[in-house]
Amino acid sequence: MSEVAPPRISTSFGRTMGRKPKGLDLNSIGEAWDLVKSDLPTWIPLATAALFLTGGILLIGDFIIESAIYGTVFNTDGSTQLQQIEESLLGLIPLLLVGIFASSLMYMGAKQARHEQVQFRSLFAGFQCLLPLLIAGIAVVGFIALGSVILIVPGLYLCGCLCFVPILVIDQKMRPLAAIKTSYNTMRPYAWSMFGLLAVASIVLVGGFFVIGVGVLFTLPIFLVTIGIAYNEFFPHGST
Repeated sequence: MSEVAPPRISTSFGRTMGRKPKGLDLNSIGEAWDLVKSDLPTWIPLATAALFLTGGILLIGDFIIESAIYGTVFNTDGSTQLQQIEESLLGLIPLLLVGIFASSLMYMGAKQARHEQVQFRSLFAGFQCLLPLLIAGIAVVGFIALGSVILIVPGLYLCGCLCFVPILVIDQKMRPLAAIKTSYNTMRPYAWSMFGLLAVASIVLVGGFFVIGVGVLFTLPIFLVTIGIAYNEFFPHGST
């Protein structure tokens, strides 16, 4: 079956008079906080559940993998090279599951940014398109890793270009290749602006861990909704 062509989404508004789109301004972080504040009773439990789920997946996954390969989790110093390879390959499974949850969280940020109701079940939205999301995620990580290995700068550029791929797969039901092409072609003129926004939002996110450990329950939603605001600037809901 031939690949479905990506939707024709105009990005000309951001090029008019050389200005960058409003959604890429740092003011969008403040706007994200306003949106999160309006729905804190929903976001705090969701952020808590997301952190416990992802942390649990990584810890339990590591326990199961080491127990299966070594028969213990306490002393793996005498492992063979083959066992280390097996551990590395099997270790990708919990990472992929965490990636699905991370994609679902990004989708929730996009929903909040357009004032839609965010529900707990949205945390599992990525599993409704599991295979396309896994394929797209592996491809995106591969491109960024390759770009980073070459000169680092290409990897950062691709971060800005491909940041919306997971949301496009979930929100607009795109196939992996269509999502990658659409995100890249749309964000290419604004890759560095988007990367800058991601960097600042990431600093805000990480800063939450230093506020008695619970600040992340506030900064995680802010980070997600900031990305959602930028996403909706380029890909308004229903544009497909």
